[in-house]
Amino acid sequence: MIQYKDFKNTLEEKIKECEQVVITPHIRIDMDAIASSIGMAAIGRKYGKQSFILLDDDPLHIEAGARKIIEDAKKHYEIISLSEYLKRKTDQDLLVMCDVNKKNMVSCEKILSTFQNIFIIDHHSTDENTVDTPFQFIDKTSSSASEIVAQLSFVSNLKITPKLAEFLLAGIALDTQRFSKVPVDSAAFHVVYKLTKKGTSIEAIEPYFVEDYQSYRRWNGLVDKAEFQTFKAAIVVGDDKEIYTSVEIAKAANCLLNFDVDASFVVGRVANDAISISARSKGAIDAGTVMHDMSTQGGGSPILAAARITDSTETTETVGTKLKQKIQPTFYIR
Repeated sequence: MIQYKDFKNTLEEKIKECEQVVITPHIRIDMDAIASSIGMAAIGRKYGKQSFILLDDDPLHIEAGARKIIEDAKKHYEIISLSEYLKRKTDQDLLVMCDVNKKNMVSCEKILSTFQNIFIIDHHSTDENTVDTPFQFIDKTSSSASEIVAQLSFVSNLKITPKLAEFLLAGIALDTQRFSKVPVDSAAFHVVYKLTKKGTSIEAIEPYFVEDYQSYRRWNGLVDKAEFQTFKAAIVVGDDKEIYTSVEIAKAANCLLNFDVDASFVVGRVANDAISISARSKGAIDAGTVMHDMSTQGGGSPILAAARITDSTETTETVGTKLKQKIQPTFYIR
């Protein structure tokens, strides 16, 4: 559990010492990643530092809700690409990684070693690919990175605008499946309540969850391919010739978890040289362990995880076969 006052004090000290605050979320950005990044940019500006968000994502792999937030946020926050950042980079910049802790999952992987100070703000499990820094603020009990940043904003006495509250609320909603996974006595529920007191509402974030019709048809087509394996795991293996977005694969995995299964796994090609797996679990199967075992670019929490395979010899069918072999009783949480 993060001690937010200690967290705030350490972060404040490093922000005051730095030249610029650079915030980067994970690649294939979603609403939690962009919302928490915007929150950190607001905190950086509170302490008088130029703060901007570094994105270098393929637009095809940005979910519709995240795209809406990005377009809206550009009116108030600076969002730049890696090439733009390299023109203004200094040796005294502070890097803040939001909703990610792994070096192979950030847009600025190639220049990570050039930062003297790196902060990690995340709620996912660590592994051998986690960035080596003493400033790891990782709380696996939090629903989302947006929840962590909201808590930090409260203890920092940040003036949270209605729009920022809206973004953070949308980020929490995404990672809690529209609050269906938030117990009423949890910290996340309390954060949601406090954010709604800042001038936003549950109704205000509904437009971020409006489906694109063609995308809806595509991820529902993946759901139709589901095979229900032993141990009550639903597995989907997409056609190897079909290119999906990582968002579509994740939505299919989320949808399958609504059925009488312990976990869902969806395999799909996201590029000519990359295959993605989205994993969801109700707790009986450790999704993070399975994904970590599937790829060096895999991992996550026991209930929400993903993996990326870039081996050119692999097809969705071969990856699906290996996945089925990995889902064994040894991965069950007792």
